Amino acid sequence: MRRYDGRAYDEPRWMARLHERNRLGLTVDDRPDILGDVFAWNKVFRRSFWERESLAFPQGVRYEDQVTLTHAYLTARSFDVVRPVVYNWRIRSDGSAITDGRNDLADLEDRVRTKRTALQTVRALGSPAVQAAFRERVLPGDMWRYFAHVPGCGDEYWATLHSAVREFWRDGALRRSRLTPANRLAGWLVCQGRRRDAEAVMRYEAAKGPGLETVVANDEVLAALPYWDDPEASIPLDLYRLRPDELGWESELTSVVLEREALVLRGRACLSGAHSGDALVRVVLTAGDGTSVKSARASADGFEARFDLSAMLDGWPPDVRDAPRVWRSSVQWETHGLRHAGPFTDLADAMCSDADGARYEPRALATTTIGGAHVDVGFGRSGLRVVAHPLGHAAALRTA
Repeated sequence: MRRYDGRAYDEPRWMARLHERNRLGLTVDDRPDILGDVFAWNKVFRRSFWERESLAFPQGVRYEDQVTLTHAYLTARSFDVVRPVVYNWRIRSDGSAITDGRNDLADLEDRVRTKRTALQTVRALGSPAVQAAFRERVLPGDMWRYFAHVPGCGDEYWATLHSAVREFWRDGALRRSRLTPANRLAGWLVCQGRRRDAEAVMRYEAAKGPGLETVVANDEVLAALPYWDDPEASIPLDLYRLRPDELGWESELTSVVLEREALVLRGRACLSGAHSGDALVRVVLTAGDGTSVKSARASADGFEARFDLSAMLDGWPPDVRDAPRVWRSSVQWETHGLRHAGPFTDLADAMCSDADGARYEPRALATTTIGGAHVDVGFGRSGLRVVAHPLGHAAALRTA
């Protein structure tokens, strides 16, 4: 599905993630997050299945497709997911769509009703893993649209929202959702009935514009949201902590060079949430048995990591020398007591000869023969890895 606003097409990131490639014969246990794709217009059903399950769309209620599609996923023997976009969703710029009125009490009441029914269906038909995924990652998905209307909302709207959040996430599961830090904080405040504080957080979020402001405190990166440093607010610090994907980790590989028996990696790394220009990094190559080799520390702004491939191969246990040996890479970043480790996330443009967007496809970067092994260096979605194949044993480089 792509959205079209009259000027350009845009595929939502969460939709692209669910449909990143063709997958056939899935069940909801294979892909619990698919329960977030509950649009009717990008689905095709077998009539026999539709009639056997007595599926129908409720009348006179908004979001009517979501309950029906949830039931369908949970009762289907299997379903297929395809990558091609099959529907263009035109966004009405005048706000006249029936689901554009998130500030309307009737809309909120319908949304709570459909969420409640969908959750009951998941609890009745879904496995424990599916139930957990639904409550933490699917059910909260659009709550930010309602939290945004807390400032200035009526008393009945607030009471309905407060009641719904307590009903669905009283145990704190909302804190593990994919909502932004500001909306996770607002959700907690709504659950606690702290209307004025929730209003302050949402007003701050609306006023600051795009991007996430951060602060480093006690050797960790926190979201710089209202009350983070106010002990009298009595808000758990955990609500300000960022998930790994929110820290702004970037590590670019700029060159891979083989110098005789040495592997030389050059690159740069940053943790944008930390606002530090004097960080140090080192690259670590870890084998499947847990042993690792580490480069010397260097500036994160531009580092060089050298590895003695001959020494790495000398450490190859004799009893497994007939099997390929794989080292996966990570980049360890550190500054003033703050530490982070992550993969190489990107290749420099100079290392990408094909079209933009294909840089994450598996690719070979360098190859050599040392002693009794053929060594391949490759890059893919999981980052950079080094594979040593014993000579005489055919093996294909796989970097995904």
